[in-house]
Amino acid sequence: MLIATALVLAIGQGATAEVPPDFVVRISYGLCWNESVDTATGRFSRRIRDQVVRRAKLTLSPDQRRRLFALVSTVDLFAYPQHFESPGAPMTEPAPDYTVEIRSSGRQHVVQWVDYGGSDAASVGLRAMLRAVREFLVALPSVQRLPASQIVCL
Repeated sequence: MLIATALVLAIGQGATAEVPPDFVVRISYGLCWNESVDTATGRFSRRIRDQVVRRAKLTLSPDQRRRLFALVSTVDLFAYPQHFESPGAPMTEPAPDYTVEIRSSGRQHVVQWVDYGGSDAASVGLRAMLRAVREFLVALPSVQRLPASQIVCL
């Protein structure tokens, strides 16, 4: 409940959050690395099928940039280890894997994570943040125009 409340507040406060000028986020996510976003290059990429990738240009308004920053800020990515493992998480396959790179206020950090469904606070928070960021991105008109992925992961 606390994570959901933080995400609702982040979305609502997105219009007032101060975004550091060097804020950049790069995220590769989804089962089989189907999608990635890079705010430094302004690209959202989706693998449609083997050897076929389609890209959308991301042009974020100042308000959208503040909302994205607020969503990413719901967890302290700088506090996560580079290779994050959920303590005591059950091994479920297939499991989505993520790489999150953030640059903000002169700091840079990368977090790699295979989400085996852990219920610890760090896993739940990271999962909720990544879900909210993806929902925000796929709602953008340029991303909505991309074809759906046809990849089936076993």
